[in-house]
Amino acid sequence: MTDQTPLRRKIGATAPSTAPAITAERLWTRAMSHGFSRGLGAEVRVGRAVAAPILPEAAVGLASEGATLLLLDGPAGYGAAVIEPSVTAAVIEQQTLGRIRARPERPRAPTATDAAMLAEPLDGIFKLHEAMTAEMPAPRPMAGMRFATRLAEPHEIRLGLADAPHDHWRIDLAFGARGGRTGAIHLILPRARADRVEDVEAPGGESWSRRFEGRLLGSEIALRAELGRVTMSAAEVRALKAGDLLTLPRRSIGRVRLVGPDGGTVLAGRLGQAGGAKAVRVEVAPEEPFIGVDEGGDEA
Repeated sequence: MTDQTPLRRKIGATAPSTAPAITAERLWTRAMSHGFSRGLGAEVRVGRAVAAPILPEAAVGLASEGATLLLLDGPAGYGAAVIEPSVTAAVIEQQTLGRIRARPERPRAPTATDAAMLAEPLDGIFKLHEAMTAEMPAPRPMAGMRFATRLAEPHEIRLGLADAPHDHWRIDLAFGARGGRTGAIHLILPRARADRVEDVEAPGGESWSRRFEGRLLGSEIALRAELGRVTMSAAEVRALKAGDLLTLPRRSIGRVRLVGPDGGTVLAGRLGQAGGAKAVRVEVAPEEPFIGVDEGGDEA
């Protein structure tokens, strides 16, 4: 005999419900859902969120025609976002019209304005993801990414990312009341993990500025060495033949101007020789203007 009522016996026999485990997939799904619906006021349904390893070279191939490309920055380094055209159009329509149109968007090239309008919603999603990640026990998934800048060409993805395996997150989205506007966001994230939210620094901080400056200073710039300039008519250029002599100012002998990509003088130097090869010894840029033949001078 038992003093429990039938209702109590049924309750006791029922297996206790357990909350679903918090996974990296659920974190991105919730961050995208809440970020777009609450932060932007858009009707959105988040489909699958799947991850796979990817190299920067392969990430370039994710950029479909018309996709918006963004460079991301975070505590573990640079990442990238490839946003399909339908997602970009849906976000901008919600921001400008307050609704998402049923008809598909017209194909067009992405612009800097598109990137600027996507920056705030994406940062809101990243902040939500970061806050939810902070509630997880260590080791935690990588978090703390923020918008850094727009990438104009797909090959810039490879240049901006470290030469190492990354995590490629594909998150499928359906916008609108009927989910008629579908697309995906691709996140290419560094694989290092950040276990403390305090370590996260938004772009604009001191260490972020140092990393950004270091990447800029590490980029390649082509310089051109000029001994002098000659101005000629088209007819004179067409009449040139082997053995003809061009007149240069006498002051140009041994004097070289190093010209940057924009045509401006970077430094000045003197023509010389080193190790049996022609060389330029860099000197302080002179204050006087660089003289070409059209500014006067004797024939060399």
